[in-house]
Amino acid sequence: MIDGYNGATGAYGLTVSQAGGASPAAGVLALSTPTRGDTAQGTDAHAPGCGSAPGALDQTWTFTPPRTGAYQLHVDAQFDSVLAIYEPGASAPIQCNDDFESTRQSRLIEQLQAGRTYAVVVDGYATSAGAYMLTATAIASSGGGPIALHRLVSGNSSAGPNVRTPTCGSAAGSPEETWTFVAPQTAMYQFHVDAEYDSVLALYEGGQEQSCNDDYGGTRASRIETTLNAGQTIEIVVDGFQGQQGAYRLQVTPISSATPIPLVNPPVPLPQIENITAMESRCASAPALAVGLSAGRIEASAAHARTTCGGGGAGGDTVYLIRVQQRSRVEVRAESILLPVLELRSACSRGHRAVACSS
Repeated sequence: MIDGYNGATGAYGLTVSQAGGASPAAGVLALSTPTRGDTAQGTDAHAPGCGSAPGALDQTWTFTPPRTGAYQLHVDAQFDSVLAIYEPGASAPIQCNDDFESTRQSRLIEQLQAGRTYAVVVDGYATSAGAYMLTATAIASSGGGPIALHRLVSGNSSAGPNVRTPTCGSAAGSPEETWTFVAPQTAMYQFHVDAEYDSVLALYEGGQEQSCNDDYGGTRASRIETTLNAGQTIEIVVDGFQGQQGAYRLQVTPISSATPIPLVNPPVPLPQIENITAMESRCASAPALAVGLSAGRIEASAAHARTTCGGGGAGGDTVYLIRVQQRSRVEVRAESILLPVLELRSACSRGHRAVACSS
C-alpha cells in the first residue's frame, strides 16, 4: 500500500530492487565448455573471503554435476580473479581460491554430488573486475595399479579415495592414489613424485607406513629412497600436504641407474633421505638460539638432515631452535670455512616447510 503523509496526495514512482542475497545467475555452466563472462557487468552479491573486498563485482553461474566425483573449476581472466563454489543457498563457500600459478588464474578442485546444483562465483581480488573464461571439467581416475621399474606414470590424486593418511603432512579426508611395486631384485630404490601441488609420498607394507616424505627440493616434489628385497611388494601412496590434490607424475628407479627417465623438475640426487626419527629427537633437546654471536661445531657423525639447497647438506649438521613472542623479522647468518648450508624451517622434520635456505 502507498499512502501520503498527513493526507498528502499526488503522482509517484515505484522501484523494486534486491538488497544483498544471491545475485541472478549469469547462466548455466556446462561441463567441459569454456564460458565467457565479465564481472564488470555483475553485482556485489558475494564476499568469498579469499581476497575479494566489499564493492568487488561478481557473477554467479550454476553448475549441476552429471555424476558424483571430482571436478575442476578454472578461471582465466584479464584481471586478478577470485573463484568460489557454494552449496545451494549457502552464505559461505565450500572452497575459495585467489591465485593459481598467476594472479589472473584461479582454480578449485572439489568432490561434488550428482544432480545437486552448485553456485560458482567469479569475483576479483580487492575490487578488480573484467572479462574472463570459466571452465568446469570432470577429473577421471587415471592413476593407481602396478608400476614397473623406470616407467614414468601420471595420475591425479583428486579422483582417488581417502584410505591412507600419511604422517608427514597429509590431512584426514585428503584423497590419494595408490600404486603397487614389486622389487625385481634386492637393491636400493628411489621413489620420486613431481606434482602440480604440494605433494606427499609414502610407502606402505602390510597396511603399515614404512616411510614418508613431504618436500624434496621444493614443495611440489617428494622423494623416498629405501632398500627392498627381491619380490618384496610395496604400496606407493601419492597424497597431498594438508588436503592439497591434483595431477602428478611418479617414477621408481634403482639408485645405481645411470640413465633415469627425466622428470618435470629433476632434483639434485642425494645419498639418502632425511632421518625423521633422529631429527625429531634432536629437535626436542636442541638449544634455543640466543640473540648475538653463537659458536658451535658440526660433527660428521650427526648427519640426519637433508636441506632444500646446497646439494641437500649430506654432511654433518647441527640443530637450533628460534623462539619469537610475536611476528618478527629475524636474520640468521652462518660463517665458517666449511661453506655451511643454513636452512630455516617451520617445524623440525615431520611435516615441515622450508621457510628459507642459503648455501
